[in-house]
Amino acid sequence: MKTKEEITDRAKRAREKRAALGEDVDIGQFETRTEEHETLGALSELGEEYTQDLLRAGIEPSEKDRSGSFLQRDRSVVFSKVHYPGLEIMSTTDALATYEWLTEYLWQLIPVDADKYTAEVELAASHGYFIRAKPGAKVTLPVQSCLFITADKVRQNVHNVVIAEENSELHIITGCSVSHSVTTALHLGVSEFYVKPGAKITFTMVHNWSSGMEVRPRSAVRVEDNGVFISNYILMTPVKSLQMFPTTYCVGRNARTTTQSIIYATQHANIDMGARGASGRGEQGGTHLSRDREG
Repeated sequence: MKTKEEITDRAKRAREKRAALGEDVDIGQFETRTEEHETLGALSELGEEYTQDLLRAGIEPSEKDRSGSFLQRDRSVVFSKVHYPGLEIMSTTDALATYEWLTEYLWQLIPVDADKYTAEVELAASHGYFIRAKPGAKVTLPVQSCLFITADKVRQNVHNVVIAEENSELHIITGCSVSHSVTTALHLGVSEFYVKPGAKITFTMVHNWSSGMEVRPRSAVRVEDNGVFISNYILMTPVKSLQMFPTTYCVGRNARTTTQSIIYATQHANIDMGARGASGRGEQGGTHLSRDREG
């Protein structure tokens, strides 16, 4: 497994590396210095002016029929709450401080030097979400997580990690959204999913962008024996440019995956996306990621 120093060094060397696919984006046009937003006591406290922006991304401000919620506003995590036993939700930053073993999962499925966008997430990270279902936990109600942009010209760099432990089940609705008042911004999202033996993740991602948004998600999934990963992607609003090519590694016996998308491309939108399934280890560092843990 690569050390933190080695990972950072690889990222620095890839700062100017253009992506293999999709049009290039000048990262320097967007800011990482933004206002720090206060923590909310309830998701509904975000304010009525943003209610429709959340709803359009599949996020329910009342949290009705949700097992837990996570909200990141620009570069600040403002809400994180669990309502279901066996479920964990927190920022990736907090999760790394809580669990030493989590370092074994970061950058295992996606090379940090894949392109300048992955490198940027490592070098100027701003949280992201950590969602975990403990062994045997059947989280039947959806978990909702929202990556929300409310500041103009912000650069939101997030690293998300989702783990469904052995024989567990997760249903996730991720809403990536932008405020109606934002003219342009950049969203960079690295997401790594781990489906352990007998586990299942249903992941629905709803993008609610605008005509000035540049979006570069980088996602990969590792599915072990008898595991299932179902991906649903929905884009029904304008976007300036979007490039994504998620990969699922089916590494175990009877590992299964399904990917489906609904996309409405509006005038002037530049959308370059696909998906692929692959067999193999699906690990960059060679770690087996299967040792026993408590909690």
